[in-house]
Amino acid sequence: SVKAGSGVDPEGGMPIANLLKEAGLVSSTSEALRMIKQGAVRIDGETLIESGAICHWLADRFPDRALAPPLADPRRARYEQWMFFVPATLEPPAFEILLHTAILPEKHRVEAIVPFARKGHRRVLRMLAEELDHDGYLLGENFSCADIMLGTTLTWLPEQLEDYPPLLAYTERVTSRPACQRAMAPIDQTA
Repeated sequence: SVKAGSGVDPEGGMPIANLLKEAGLVSSTSEALRMIKQGAVRIDGETLIESGAICHWLADRFPDRALAPPLADPRRARYEQWMFFVPATLEPPAFEILLHTAILPEKHRVEAIVPFARKGHRRVLRMLAEELDHDGYLLGENFSCADIMLGTTLTWLPEQLEDYPPLLAYTERVTSRPACQRAMAPIDQTA
């Protein structure tokens, strides 16, 4: 069962609410939003405050959806690598760029941080462009929860992808999937 907890929801709850409803863990997106606005999601007695942890849990909880390789599968190590790579390596410079160009009030922005963050972000994007210079996903032909994490994070700064055609194509593959479209759709808070 899913119950409200305490903590901080760093993403405002929107995609998570749709995912929780689609997984059948709540009866409505409005129920999920109420829980998330309280700061966390309780799943099977555990409080989760991080979207990556929620995605990871959902992938393992519903193995029939094939969003994560089984533990004994040789691809599992690469899957785990990418699940951690997104919040540990890709998100920090992207968030710094957003923070100091759009999120913070102008008087609190530190312009000197932005070039340094852009340099780090470009370094990560170059590496990802090499990794994804094919027509598949992080694990080859198999779409996984790691692709959900990476593909949606790459949408934070779409203008930064213009010099990386493989990332533009990859992001389009991920975000055009029907489930991604449903998860990212505006939420009818009365549903």
